[in-house]
Amino acid sequence: GLEQTGWFPIYAASPGGLVKVAGYCTGVSVRAGLTQTVYITKSLTLRGGYTKDDWTTSDPAANPTTLDAQNQGRALYLAPGAGVTAAVGGLRFLNGRVTGGNRGGGVYVGSGDVTLRNNLMSGNMAAYAGGGLYVTGVSAADVVSNTFQNNTASEYGGGVYLESAFNVTLTANLVQSNSSGRGGGVSLEKSTAWLISNTVQANQGHGIWVS
Repeated sequence: GLEQTGWFPIYAASPGGLVKVAGYCTGVSVRAGLTQTVYITKSLTLRGGYTKDDWTTSDPAANPTTLDAQNQGRALYLAPGAGVTAAVGGLRFLNGRVTGGNRGGGVYVGSGDVTLRNNLMSGNMAAYAGGGLYVTGVSAADVVSNTFQNNTASEYGGGVYLESAFNVTLTANLVQSNSSGRGGGVSLEKSTAWLISNTVQANQGHGIWVS
């Protein structure tokens, strides 16, 4: 399992490895000049829904796994880098926060071929854009069956912000009660994306905003 102080298994994992997470993990650390709960630089699978007594079966509904940044930085930062393939599932990203002109309060995806499935982003804030999730520069991204709820951004994409991101598919996500100046729910700028069977409701500052 992952220790709440340091996330050594992620930094030590071989590329392509599987890292399993259990419990309620709080706090942040500084890496490469950025502050976040988890920092990923390589291809791997990060999966929640386990317990300390059962590392075989992932059940996020029965065993919520939470990364709580406690308003001190991002919950997850996926660093820019060519050839990175990452899958993140069954996790709750709470109370991420970035200030100034920064993007991605809860989760920042900077590159690679990424899958986000069955996660919750809630209570995150970006002073500029991408309160819950910010995606940029990816070669492909699948965002499937996630919940974006009660996230905020001052300018763009309270729930989700795609900027210069390509081949992004958002499928069966719930985008609810987020707020922003443009695209309270979802904001797409200079991106190619497919939105399929999503529920976008009760957001402030447009449900979906496209530029």
